Amino acid sequence: MVSLSLEGSEAFRRRQALIGAAQVGDGDAQATLGDVFRVGDEFTDQDFDEAIQLYRRAADQGHPGALNNLAAMYARSWGFLRMRPERPRAIGKPPKRDWKLRSSILAFVIYTATG
Repeated sequence: MVSLSLEGSEAFRRRQALIGAAQVGDGDAQATLGDVFRVGDEFTDQDFDEAIQLYRRAADQGHPGALNNLAAMYARSWGFLRMRPERPRAIGKPPKRDWKLRSSILAFVIYTATG
């Protein structure tokens, strides 16, 4: 719970403005808020899953920092890949994970994101 003294602070007002900008689709605000959730601070608990969602939204708009941070989080296995609603889970035994293939794909993503 946030105390009243924090709610009246300038930092809290800036955070609320950042959240508002991220909600209307500002890629820079989404990437910055992703950083906040990745690290955590006095207003926000660390939440890798929320950071990944924000980085994805910013990355969909071509934000280079979000692409880089998203790839780095996947490389470190921070958070998890959420299945998209249009792709229902298969029933039965899960497929064997090919970590070499994933590492190659991740290396390609990082390489193309950094130029």
